Amino acid sequence: TYSTDNRLELQSHFREWIANQKFDSVNRKILLVTAEGGALRTGAFTSMFLSKIMTLNPELRNKVYAFSTVSGGSLGVGFFNAMAYLDSGSAQVNGDEFGIRTEKFFSNDMLAPVLAKMFYADILNGFWPKSITSMDKAVALEESWESSFYTTYSKADHQNIFSTDFLSLYNNSSDSSSVVNYPVWLINTTEVETGKQAYISNVKTKG
Repeated sequence: TYSTDNRLELQSHFREWIANQKFDSVNRKILLVTAEGGALRTGAFTSMFLSKIMTLNPELRNKVYAFSTVSGGSLGVGFFNAMAYLDSGSAQVNGDEFGIRTEKFFSNDMLAPVLAKMFYADILNGFWPKSITSMDKAVALEESWESSFYTTYSKADHQNIFSTDFLSLYNNSSDSSSVVNYPVWLINTTEVETGKQAYISNVKTKG
């Protein structure tokens, strides 16, 4: 829980991001990436596609200003974002390392734990007066992502970005210049209670 919201306003983030870019009369690329839904298949495709582009032209990684994603596309961008921007060793990545890690991450079985909870424990959870975390299929899915990330990097001392609080990843630096190097990420979702569209982001927006 945060007592204050330390996220930058979208306008401030964009101005600082532009100021940090080394644009000239030819090199003025600003990339906006969108990723649709489609469960694990779309997640794997999204991360693999972005990894391939960055392998062919590593400079494009610094030209991505924003991601807008939904469902499976959010998982794919989430993993790519972790590799390319949030991982402390991303600057030293060579060759098709992002693609290799993507293949390893999505090759792990992430559905078996969910199916096990859905057909047994989660049914009971629906009738229980209070939700039991260990019986929740959504928690099982999140834990399968965390386990897959840990297995992909295979380092006991490596930060498991998938098990870290979302906003803390962007609020862990007092240096604003490093914060604006992270792309804006809009995770599109829907309120179950009202059906209204909503989004989660690492920046503050109006409206």
